[in-house]
Amino acid sequence: TCGCNQEYFALKGKQALGLNFYMAFQNIWSSDSTRGVVPYASIDMVATENGTQIQITSPRALFGIAAGNTVTVNLQAGQTYKIRSLDGRLLNKPGGVKISSNKAIAIT
Repeated sequence: TCGCNQEYFALKGKQALGLNFYMAFQNIWSSDSTRGVVPYASIDMVATENGTQIQITSPRALFGIAAGNTVTVNLQAGQTYKIRSLDGRLLNKPGGVKISSNKAIAIT
């Protein structure tokens, strides 16, 4: 009800496909872990064509990606790849992650 998550938006259809993305995340609160569940912020990528090469650069450490490093992932049409935060703390959310690819991908 506070309208504090303005960065959340949905892209659908052809508008959802692209080659370059910078990811935005809400940056006001950490994720709620009071219910005994460890929350994670995550990004899912879907390849639309075979031979899709995705490069992921994160300004902060993510699960399996060191801060400032670029990771390259190769996917075939329909395959997905997920990256996620180390935990639910605000400072570990993956805002600012740059994702680029050689063929169109969809991201959520």
